[in-house]
Amino acid sequence: MAASESSSQHDVENSLLDLMENMRRIRCLSKRIELLRSATHAVKNMKGDLLRSCMRSTHLSPLFRLVSDFAIQPEFSCREHFVYEKEDFTGFVERAETALGFLCAYFDVCINCSATESTCIDDCLPKLLVVISANIRSNLWSTESVQKLSLLVLNQLRILYKVDSLSDLLLLDAKSTMKDVSTPSKCVLGRYLMEVKQILTKDKWQKNPTIVESFYWMLTNMIKFPHLSDYLDIVFPPSLMFIDSHVTEHRIMGIHCLHHIARNVTGEELRWYGRADVMFAALKQQVYTREPEIMRALFLALLTVLPIVDKDPAKPIAGLSKPRQVDAILAIMVTNALTENGIVLRRMYTQCIADLLDILGVGAVRHLRRLLELVSSYLEVFDGPEEQARFNTLRILKSLEKNCWPRISSHADEILQSLLKLIQDVASDRSTTPEPVKERLKAEAVECLNLLKELCPEVGDCLHTVCQTPELSYISSSLKDLI
Repeated sequence: MAASESSSQHDVENSLLDLMENMRRIRCLSKRIELLRSATHAVKNMKGDLLRSCMRSTHLSPLFRLVSDFAIQPEFSCREHFVYEKEDFTGFVERAETALGFLCAYFDVCINCSATESTCIDDCLPKLLVVISANIRSNLWSTESVQKLSLLVLNQLRILYKVDSLSDLLLLDAKSTMKDVSTPSKCVLGRYLMEVKQILTKDKWQKNPTIVESFYWMLTNMIKFPHLSDYLDIVFPPSLMFIDSHVTEHRIMGIHCLHHIARNVTGEELRWYGRADVMFAALKQQVYTREPEIMRALFLALLTVLPIVDKDPAKPIAGLSKPRQVDAILAIMVTNALTENGIVLRRMYTQCIADLLDILGVGAVRHLRRLLELVSSYLEVFDGPEEQARFNTLRILKSLEKNCWPRISSHADEILQSLLKLIQDVASDRSTTPEPVKERLKAEAVECLNLLKELCPEVGDCLHTVCQTPELSYISSSLKDLI
């Protein structure tokens, strides 16, 4: 009996050696894929006791490393332009699916047989994470089946290492299977980042799109507060390189990375060594773009970074030597909004300006004249059935009335004319705008008029005159509660 088990184990050792030698020797892609598929079938039929012995084999770790390397897209070393198409990854989907299928089958049998020894995975775990994270999102080189396999293998690793969450897996010292937060370089996450760091350099990163995807997914999904600060020196430079790219997708990734860093590292740590200023400068360069996808991500990032850079933008400046960055961004946004004709960007600009005013508070008085010019201009323009830009503009006006109330009386005539004209336009609108949208728009305008009336009592007399004018009877019903 013992001799039979020893013979079987010897056969397994030989089969593992043969598989590794063939994977190294054979260069034909289809033959290597077929080789892995045969090995996957053999693993599924392997018995539990034999598999437990196999898990302790010294050949298993290099095999997993070899399979992981096979599933990683080689560098596009001769590439001179970096806008990739699906055709550039021909054959890679099949390679990744086959490799992940082999790993999934092996781990699945181990889990079902309670063979949870994970020592054979320790050395190659960073590479496994590269393969998994590069294929877990929908992109040019992964299919739905590859994405499902990636998620499955990631969950299997969690079970094999006996941790409750994937975040706990990253904090393990894989050699001792204990959490090692005090020594970041020894834990799984530290080893993974060191693995990709050598590829995410200025000269190489654009030639390795799958590694970029892996880093992006790991950073934005797995590396969070309070552990991100331990790896800031590693994750910060690639994020800045991404945002400086001419490729829209890379710029969006860079913005998301910087936004994630700003949310998961304390403001004080970001202000050390001027990191917050560098982050803001990188984001500020993108303010002049006119691509909606970039602007959508950029506005959210700026709203997070500005309070860090300015500490408290609502407080008065102690001296004039250092103007607030939020003032600079708001000035640029208003200028861009005043010259913008595209509906999508007009909606985005007004949304961002309204959010900036919430941050700036009373400091908005420094921009009052230009903001009122924007309000007057935008309330005149029909914005489609949703009227989102007009709603955002009314929000801007309400913020100005509440925060800049001492100055509002000087501009009461201009504000009153804009609001009355808006109510008139809505009342006479015969377009496809739904009635609930019209009613809400009138209600928001009336709320602004009510605030204006409280700040400038003489506005009530003007409204009374409007309601008494026969030619304007169709808007008097909206104003009757104000008289």
